[in-house]
Amino acid sequence: MVLLALLLAIAMLLALIVLGILQPGSGPPWHSAVWAGDRPVAAEPGAPTRDIVLTADSYGGTVTVFDAVTRQRLRQIDVVPDGREPHGIARTLLYPMLHRIQGSNFAQDLSVSPDGTTIFVARGYLGDVAAFDLASGSLLWRTPVSGLRADHTAVTLDGRRLFVAATTANKVEAFDTISGEKIGEFATGEWAHGMELSRDGSKVYNGSIGNLLLPDSRKGERNITVADTSSLRVEKTIPVAAGLRPFVVSDDGSTAYAQLSYFHGLVKIDLASGRETARLDLPVPSEVAAIDPHEYTNEAAHHGLAISGNGRTLCAAATVSDYVAIVDASTMQMTAQVPVGDEPGWAATSPDGRSCYVTERGPDSVAVIDYASGTLIDHVAVGDHPQAIKTARVAAGLLSN
Repeated sequence: MVLLALLLAIAMLLALIVLGILQPGSGPPWHSAVWAGDRPVAAEPGAPTRDIVLTADSYGGTVTVFDAVTRQRLRQIDVVPDGREPHGIARTLLYPMLHRIQGSNFAQDLSVSPDGTTIFVARGYLGDVAAFDLASGSLLWRTPVSGLRADHTAVTLDGRRLFVAATTANKVEAFDTISGEKIGEFATGEWAHGMELSRDGSKVYNGSIGNLLLPDSRKGERNITVADTSSLRVEKTIPVAAGLRPFVVSDDGSTAYAQLSYFHGLVKIDLASGRETARLDLPVPSEVAAIDPHEYTNEAAHHGLAISGNGRTLCAAATVSDYVAIVDASTMQMTAQVPVGDEPGWAATSPDGRSCYVTERGPDSVAVIDYASGTLIDHVAVGDHPQAIKTARVAAGLLSN
């Protein structure tokens, strides 16, 4: 393990040096033929819609799409049709070492355009973000991000901007959703990770996890960075004692609920003062308690958090303990413990706000959980090693063929 960490550290250092000199440009992007003019066209008001769930299958290099109600698989989109090797000299030289040490990561996260026609996929250690037509699966454009890893994503409510965490570059980069052109950036803490938008779409939040290659005392700044989605100006930086894992923000923007590195539980953070106002310790099975926390994959004891549509209930994936905790957001008390498949890794709420979907990376499936009753409804088979998961509402006929 020490040797692997050392090799990775050397690779990362070399990469950052090389990429600083040979930073790849965006190149000529592909333009979408399915959007009218230069911006998305919204579905007709009152037209029939369908709720869908999408998983980013990191080993398989696919996005799996299934119906949120019937749980029928609708699509499996190849998101590496241009090959499973990175583009650009620096990444091409460094990718074999990263692949050997870290494994495959062809689909780290995804976002869906507000009109439901396009998906944007952060392609992990390929180091880029790519756009695909949801109906046909066609690649529309791809653009490199800074550093070595393209991480989590968010798209603005008007569909004009896509935010991508450029993890090892310690920043979030903004891209035009039509052209794929980079249009701006803002600095974050050490190793940018999770991404959220405010309810009104005016703010974007990033949580940094700290440098996972360094000892706990030297991981660098770990914080929540709050920036304006239009100007990209950083409005606030909130220091946090440990790496920010998945987090969610309340509808009124006053509170963040977050998972932290090594921690089996949740914290509640007042975003005005930056203070932690509550902490919930969740159950730790005896066999997990016997494991050195430094052996957790990427330091994540729990990794996956969603909030119900009414904002009252949290759905938290206990990654190393193989369960999902249903938690009352107001009292910060667990109301149900739901056993799920091996290594639950990400969570999302259904468009109607009533169900929570959690990726199960071991069995390559998704657990469907009812918020109100705290019960497991179903498991849905998806692609190889589902990482992130998102939900969307699209035109009813979009995925009919």
